[in-house]
Amino acid sequence: MYSEKEAREILVKAGLELVRTGLIARTWGNISARISNEEFIITPSGIPYERLTADMMVKVKISDLSYEGDIKPSSEKGIHAKAYLYRKDVNFIIHTHQTYATALSVTYIDMDIEDAEMKSVLGDKLVTSKYGMPSTKKLMRNVEDAIVKNPDANSILLMNHGTLCMGHDYDSAFTIASALEELAEKMVNRKLKPESRENDADGKSLTIKEAAISVAEENVKGRFISFNDDRNVSILSSIIDNNVHLLDDYVQIAGTNIRTIEVGIADCNNEAARSRLGKKIKTALNNSTVVFIKGIGALIAAPTEDDAKAVGMILDKYALTRLYAAGNEAVHKLGFLDAIIQRFVYVKKYSKKAKGK
Repeated sequence: MYSEKEAREILVKAGLELVRTGLIARTWGNISARISNEEFIITPSGIPYERLTADMMVKVKISDLSYEGDIKPSSEKGIHAKAYLYRKDVNFIIHTHQTYATALSVTYIDMDIEDAEMKSVLGDKLVTSKYGMPSTKKLMRNVEDAIVKNPDANSILLMNHGTLCMGHDYDSAFTIASALEELAEKMVNRKLKPESRENDADGKSLTIKEAAISVAEENVKGRFISFNDDRNVSILSSIIDNNVHLLDDYVQIAGTNIRTIEVGIADCNNEAARSRLGKKIKTALNNSTVVFIKGIGALIAAPTEDDAKAVGMILDKYALTRLYAAGNEAVHKLGFLDAIIQRFVYVKKYSKKAKGK
């Protein structure tokens, strides 16, 4: 266990480490440290890790989730409390949205870990909790069920959402998160069958990309414009319906109605054509931060440059997840209403918190 002072200070350190390693983006994920058998300290709700200080951390009771002070604790405090309740050996918890493990979570995994080295870190099994919307009692109950049924598992995949990594201390929790990502990457890559894409970065693609960026900058005011043409995103823009809702954070930050626009060289050549393209892009970005340009990649229009980077990270993860899901028979998708609710809550609440409003 940690003293309260130690816990507050180490959570600041852990938050910066999560950002540095790319295990989270924006305010997603949360961290906690046990200070007694009755209480733990957890990161607050909706504040970027780079802005956190020790006095912002929140003390929470395991028994009833009550907390001290005016700062609200993470809305996922309940899943931390359940882990501390049932796992007396756990003193530090990281809830991440790490890329490969999150991709793996869209297929229900319940398997023994055979590799001795992985087993020594992750425990006997790799398991997935059933789906529950973020911050809900349903999610808390489902995570509780997974922990109770798998007392030797040091990590839980949270379906369509992320992971829960439960360590004896700071170092072991990060080791668990790293080992889980390594194992998940191997499992995802065995199923991943990306199609080859011809003419990567050829003149035509570059012209269309540059035109889409400039047209967006002219027509979508007040937002930072960027472009993601990483391989998986480019593949996705060509072959897949991009309104398959698979990840909580993707529907929250990107939107629930992501359009794909087909753009040719002719659309870039004269003022009238660019005007028509501008209307298409503006309409597509009306209620989302992403529009796919068929065969090229995805245009991103976010409130700030930092937001655009976060969208790009999560878009990369969604593309990987969607291509991985294409190689699996049993994939859990988010309900449309779940997706709509999450997008609404994010836009109205958490995105404003992240900007300090």
